[in-house]
Amino acid sequence: MTSSPLQLLAGFTLAMLGACSTIPLVPLGKAELAEAQSLYQTGDYGAADRALRNRDRDHFDRHSQGAFSLLAGDIAWAREEWDRAILHYQEYLLFEGAARTSERVEERLFKAGMQLLNGDRRYGIFTDRTRGARVLTDLAMWSPRSPWADEALINNANWYFDERQFGLAAESYRMILQEHAGSEFTDHATYLLGMCSYYRITGPWLEEKLIVQAENQLNFYLGSFPNGLYRDQAKVVVEHLAELSAERELKIGDYYATIGNTRGAHLHYLEASTRSGTKIAAIAREKLVQLPPADEVDTAANNY
Repeated sequence: MTSSPLQLLAGFTLAMLGACSTIPLVPLGKAELAEAQSLYQTGDYGAADRALRNRDRDHFDRHSQGAFSLLAGDIAWAREEWDRAILHYQEYLLFEGAARTSERVEERLFKAGMQLLNGDRRYGIFTDRTRGARVLTDLAMWSPRSPWADEALINNANWYFDERQFGLAAESYRMILQEHAGSEFTDHATYLLGMCSYYRITGPWLEEKLIVQAENQLNFYLGSFPNGLYRDQAKVVVEHLAELSAERELKIGDYYATIGNTRGAHLHYLEASTRSGTKIAAIAREKLVQLPPADEVDTAANNY
């Protein structure tokens, strides 16, 4: 029998109330972590884990929550319980920020995220690369000054790019350029940010914004990186984008000519004819010749 939405909501509410009821009335302090900390330091990770059984970050006072997240993450990492380790390390970075111990946490999150992203960790026969990308993104956002932040972003962006998720890839490439301007990956990110727009272009008819974005970004790359690794590829793409932009003007001109709007056809054919260096320019000039001269079009429009 299928539960109604109200029944599901009631069950959820009861579950939440049950969870909340386990939170102690008086928050725990760091003294409550001493046993688990001692067992962890002696290498008895199983006993240390049991000492923290049924305890969560919210059970502790604000001054002890960071210590709990760090210790719980360290114990889970030592026990190779990667999912729990990621969870506790993420909450540590999110709520505690940069600290003396955060670099070790950042390194471990980077390692765990890369294992997921590369498919080295599986659930049976399944991988969870998307989660790896999220872990790396969170690391870079919550610890932007981390020595692993830009590397996390570039690996993340490249995976999204290879998966043809160009919008998400562009976000990570853009974050590298905004937050890590001196990174060794800026050449790569600047070029591929332009390519993210380029590969989203499905044709010249409706894609003016993407054509302009890609063209501007790749021209910026060519101007900013005189010895860039991707200059030859960028030049080829810029030439193709110029053809696409000119073709768009030509097609709009064809449309106006079809519906009898001679003035509109003239304006767009003229624009296409000015795109020097493109094959479309010559075609546009031929079509301009076939139209009435511009002054005759204006005279006819005024008389009308």
